[in-house]
Amino acid sequence: MEGPMTQSDQRGPMSTQALLRQPILAMQRPTLEAVAEMNGKLYEGIAAMNKEWTSFVNRRLKEDFGIAEQLAACTTTEDMLRTCTGYVRTAWTDYQSGLEQMTRLNSALAQQTLSALQSHMDRAVKQSSETGPQAGDTA
Repeated sequence: MEGPMTQSDQRGPMSTQALLRQPILAMQRPTLEAVAEMNGKLYEGIAAMNKEWTSFVNRRLKEDFGIAEQLAACTTTEDMLRTCTGYVRTAWTDYQSGLEQMTRLNSALAQQTLSALQSHMDRAVKQSSETGPQAGDTA
């Protein structure tokens, strides 16, 4: 008994290279390359933002959990006020710098992604102008 794909049935799965040589896919290659590069840039940017966010949350959790111990060690109202003031000041600075860093990372991600897309668009336009109008084009 023969399996699902016999010697006479050559319509099985194609290799990636054979698939990319197909005319319809060859036309889409610039788009696929652009999307692949954009996905790479997005992945790198999201990984950087995730790393920064995790670092920020860890720093803040240490501060947040440590305040109770610091307050317990206070002996006077002035000590408590000084501890709370320091805590709020540090939290404010941390949140401000964290927001600034995330904004920079977001901006860099958008810029890198758009640059990758723009370079592929420029290349596609250049290729299109070099090959001239195709059969069936009206202009």
